[in-house]
Amino acid sequence: MRYKVDNGMQNALRIVAGKLPMVNEPTCEKHFVKGSELIELGTVDTVEGKKIIPDKMYEMTMPVFILVNHYRRLKKIYRKAGAVGVQRYVNQMAR
Repeated sequence: MRYKVDNGMQNALRIVAGKLPMVNEPTCEKHFVKGSELIELGTVDTVEGKKIIPDKMYEMTMPVFILVNHYRRLKKIYRKAGAVGVQRYVNQMAR
């Protein structure tokens, strides 16, 4: 069953989300790095089996941490599982 998130529920979910602890989550981002910077780091000699060219830009995937957007998650969970799902998420975050 799909639940509807009306204005009152949005406000309630914002309040609940504001009371949850800040949580960091690991993810990856793509960054462009100049070849000369890669050479300076000295950790990589080749990219995709080819020698690094100092003036060329390379796309690198780097691990980063981002803050979890509890409101967005709660809204998605409410649409799918209703108040029971929201309660499960809150309980899980309280651990």
